Amino acid sequence: MDEASAAMAPAMAQPSVAGTPSPRHAPSLHPPSFQAREIPDEIRAKVEDGTALLRQGCFAEAADLFGDAIAAQPDWPMPYNNLAVALRGMGRLDEALLACAAALRHRPDYPEAFANLARILLAQNRYRDAALAAEQAAKLRPDHSAMHALRAMALFKDQAPAEALPVCRAALALDPAGTEVLAVQAQALDAVGRSAEALSAARRGAALDPLRRESLIVLGSLLVNRNHRDEALAVYRRAMELNPDDTVLTHLVHAIAGTTSAKAPEAYVANVFDSYADRFDEHLVKTLQYKAHEIVARTAVAALPAALSADDSARILDIGCGTGLCGPILRPAASRLVGVDLSARMLDKARDRSLYDLLAQAELVQFMTGTDERFDAVVSADVLCYIGDLTEVFRAAAGVLEPGGLLAFTVERQEEPGYRLTPSGRYVHGLDHLRSSARGLFRARTIDNVILRTEASVPVHGYLCMFQRLPHAVH
Repeated sequence: MDEASAAMAPAMAQPSVAGTPSPRHAPSLHPPSFQAREIPDEIRAKVEDGTALLRQGCFAEAADLFGDAIAAQPDWPMPYNNLAVALRGMGRLDEALLACAAALRHRPDYPEAFANLARILLAQNRYRDAALAAEQAAKLRPDHSAMHALRAMALFKDQAPAEALPVCRAALALDPAGTEVLAVQAQALDAVGRSAEALSAARRGAALDPLRRESLIVLGSLLVNRNHRDEALAVYRRAMELNPDDTVLTHLVHAIAGTTSAKAPEAYVANVFDSYADRFDEHLVKTLQYKAHEIVARTAVAALPAALSADDSARILDIGCGTGLCGPILRPAASRLVGVDLSARMLDKARDRSLYDLLAQAELVQFMTGTDERFDAVVSADVLCYIGDLTEVFRAAAGVLEPGGLLAFTVERQEEPGYRLTPSGRYVHGLDHLRSSARGLFRARTIDNVILRTEASVPVHGYLCMFQRLPHAVH
């Protein structure tokens, strides 16, 4: 099943489009090399009807028809592969893998099934496995541009842009107007430092299909990276016309245009960090010299004894826990350590550390207002920069903290009052907003100026804050 692949996968705040597939065409109904007894007309009709439903996005109805065909004709590989497509469309990825495996068991040289397997693995963020499956599909169908494009995409997502580039060239040799592979090529060229060629490829893709939203997003992100903000803004607005309800693009337009919203959309934050998870720790700590997690966690642990009434260890909530960088510092001081994050991929990394008693995928305010647990400390390292108005965060934190409990966090600093959305897609905060958000809920124990990290060799200044919940906080 040939499909376009498009997702938002930025490094920190800008989108790209290599990652999550979206259906476009249905597979050929009868692969030429299939050798089996004659398929009854009524069974073939079920598969044809199911394939038509796939094209319409009616995945559940299509799956029922493919299931009927499999029950009647269990040695025909096509219904298994199509069932895998339907299951993936419903988000049932593990079942889709099983259906794909069944298709390949009945026909080991089935290129469409290998391609479908690659797409399922991409959706699971298993990029290395996806690249191997796509490589097999391309070997079986070397004359098919989409198979090479799929492999290039998987290689790019697997942080192998140099390997993706010759595969892009192979795809474009077969289809010079392939807008999907041009998007991947542009991002891969940018990743290896060939920025002029990257921008040229992105412009070409956007020109070939001006109504292809994903091509516009790639072009816009490259323009932002080069500080061509006016042109980037125009490109993103064209993309928004194709999908006015896209909250991620709306946020980026606000950021580039200099207008301020109350918070970044949940989809934006989840997409940023899902795509960043595999290289988050190394890039953030080594490349950006990230310090926020250390200074917040150590400051909270040092202050905890004064906040505890009896026990030597505390109940700690790490909001926006990410990959669990704060965990090794917090765990020795915690009788219970809970982490919350929007990104499933980041939580997978945190889970590998085996430090947290509970990890929950949720928006932080919703989690805090919805839980019955109470904590002695709430810790937030470099997370509140994705929220402008902190009023609801402080209220929610006061609600889960014991009287005298601690709220330790960092924000990016501005000297002006209030808060402001910056072109990075993050917010900066003034002292007045921190104090007004805390009024009636917390007293400020310490507010220190700190360096959070470096970006392009420039230090990012922030506030390290330690607030203590008032005994009779009204929240």
